[in-house]
Amino acid sequence: METDKVRNAKIQLDKIVGMNIRKERELRKLTREELAEVLGRKATYIGLIERGVRGATPTTLRELAKFFDVPIDSFFDEYDPIKLAYEKSEGKPGGYRMNITTLVTHLTEPELTLLAQTVKGIVEMRKAGN
Repeated sequence: METDKVRNAKIQLDKIVGMNIRKERELRKLTREELAEVLGRKATYIGLIERGVRGATPTTLRELAKFFDVPIDSFFDEYDPIKLAYEKSEGKPGGYRMNITTLVTHLTEPELTLLAQTVKGIVEMRKAGN
């Protein structure tokens, strides 16, 4: 019988794998439907995997790794929302503005205080220059 600890570990791993699959798909600007078509799967299945509701089979992981041209073990790397926010922002006008919430939510209180002081200083400099 599966213990709660083992069950929770499986759920967490499925979420990590799902988020990494979503990251790879989004970096390539593919929809779930497009990825599903390439893999011969349904978009709902891809969505379940990406949300961590359902675990990807070893066959699906192998196909995804081959399609994305990444090592299969990259799907098991801890998900880093800050790194993802930077990747999504790169080269886009206003990109960091779009992801500022993701970036800020992971700061500690002292870091938030420093950020607020820095932003305040920038605003005051701009006002003085106008």
